[in-house]
Amino acid sequence: MAEAEELLITWRHPLHLPDDEHPTGRPYTRPFGSLAFVMEERGRRAAAVVLASTINASVCKSRGWHRYNTELFSP
Repeated sequence: MAEAEELLITWRHPLHLPDDEHPTGRPYTRPFGSLAFVMEERGRRAAAVVLASTINASVCKSRGWHRYNTELFSP
């Protein structure tokens, strides 16, 4: 999970952008179980996938994201 979180922050995933509370990027803080994968191509990190349940129906209210309209993010 730590490696996937690092990549999501580095690649500026919208849910991990810096803010006043987390100036270096918002960490992954889901309280439920989760599983992360980092995919590589010839030793180069190419993608990160995090599987986890959402806390509620809204993933990010300010952006209008809910569990039915979010999808895989890649840089």
